Amino acid sequence: MLESVESWPLATLSGTQKSAIADLLVQVWPDPLKDHAYRVRRLEQRGREPIGPHGQVPMAYVIRAGQKVLASALTFSRPILLAGEPKLALALCYVAVDPASRGQKLGEKVVQAAFAQLNAKSFDLAIFQTSHHVRPFYERLGAVVVENPIIDSTSHEPTKNPFWDEVVMRYPADGDWPSGLIDLRGAGY
Repeated sequence: MLESVESWPLATLSGTQKSAIADLLVQVWPDPLKDHAYRVRRLEQRGREPIGPHGQVPMAYVIRAGQKVLASALTFSRPILLAGEPKLALALCYVAVDPASRGQKLGEKVVQAAFAQLNAKSFDLAIFQTSHHVRPFYERLGAVVVENPIIDSTSHEPTKNPFWDEVVMRYPADGDWPSGLIDLRGAGY
């Protein structure tokens, strides 16, 4: 029987929890250069992301069956500039669902749990990257594509888009949205 969505602060993940999330990530995105040990190190790095100005800590939202993680979504805070205005973005990454568990709305549940931080007004917006194939999933949850140019002013290539996937999205879709530059002020995620 599946448990509900659990919220795990990344900084306090146990070795077993890190390993279970890493197992899922390796299964969903197999890459010989990004093996289990690499995924564990990335989780540890994400756990060291700065705490937001209102105590927002990097989090993992998971659904598991026993000790096996079936779905995950990770978040952390990222101060950005949106058309020159400072905003606090919810950075969403590592959204993954075990292939054998797809079709059960597990991805939807972990992403909605992550987005609940915005509904609680802890963040101004969420911004994240995805593929064209996955885009409809996020649109069903109320996200829209971002057309703004995106940079990282902290990079040695500051005008290059720091995201690598084909689509950048934001949540929520409502409200006025400026047409200016988005400065992630950090690497893509």
